[in-house]
Amino acid sequence: YGRGPSEAQKMSCAPVDGAAEVCANCGKESGDAVELKVCAPRRLVKYFGVVCQRARRKHTAELKEERLFTKGCQERPEEDFCPICTLPIPMPMDNHSGFYLCCMKRVCHGCVVATATRGTRFNVDCPFCRTPAPIMEVFISSSELAMVQKRVDSKDPEALRFLGDKYYFGRHGLEKDVPRAIELWSEAAELGSLEAHNRLAEFYLGDEIGVTADGVARNFSKAVRHWEEAAIRGHVESRHNLGVRECGEGNHERAVKHLLISAKMGDKSSLDVIKDMFVGGVASKDQYADALKGYQEAMEEMKSPERVEAKKRMKDMESWR
Repeated sequence: YGRGPSEAQKMSCAPVDGAAEVCANCGKESGDAVELKVCAPRRLVKYFGVVCQRARRKHTAELKEERLFTKGCQERPEEDFCPICTLPIPMPMDNHSGFYLCCMKRVCHGCVVATATRGTRFNVDCPFCRTPAPIMEVFISSSELAMVQKRVDSKDPEALRFLGDKYYFGRHGLEKDVPRAIELWSEAAELGSLEAHNRLAEFYLGDEIGVTADGVARNFSKAVRHWEEAAIRGHVESRHNLGVRECGEGNHERAVKHLLISAKMGDKSSLDVIKDMFVGGVASKDQYADALKGYQEAMEEMKSPERVEAKKRMKDMESWR
């Protein structure tokens, strides 16, 4: 690192090319009187001693904490918005939208119903890409699975995540293969799929840490890292899961911070947890009121006449069964 490293450089483990040997914490150069010590285990940075090493680790932890609670707190990721009406989809999204394999898009029920009833005939084309007789996730044949494989070959992150799901559960004619599912989810996560991060976190968490499942070991620290990576990019469920985890460990202040963020994004489950914490005396009345207000505002922003009509039609359909 050069003298007076920037914040970005302090967070990096890679030395600057051509720079003099300096302490990664204080920026002072090494000399004849004092020799820098290599940091184990990465051996990529050097310090004057334990004091500097501890100071930098504390600073790094503070930056990570700040990033965790300032990033992904205002708006949900792009994939949470309907590509037609551009409104965020209510949570849980599976209950308020359809996922179409033809274009790997999630379309809200309001736009699905509005598109299907437009004109003189009932339209069953994909509401987004207009593919005839759209292929939805619940209806998939071997030929349609081959179409998904083509998207996987082209490195579509949602296609990778989708195929990983099918290998994990052994569905649609695929033999259950957990290592293959982990491989696909990992690649999807690297390419930007936040849901793949959540899938990996839920798998690594497991029912019992240290237990292997189908040849893949559970890993609690990996689970948390995947949830944090998704949460700072706006993934609501991952943020909720972090809050529940902190609550379970007795870290109520951190739990409320996470759950307030997800509740204000429209997550009813997070609001309910904060309510239970308030009743249990580990969250304040003001915190619950803040969560409730934020949740109501988020829900109001997700309303549209088309979604109200879709909800009414689906309720009528359920009453006919």
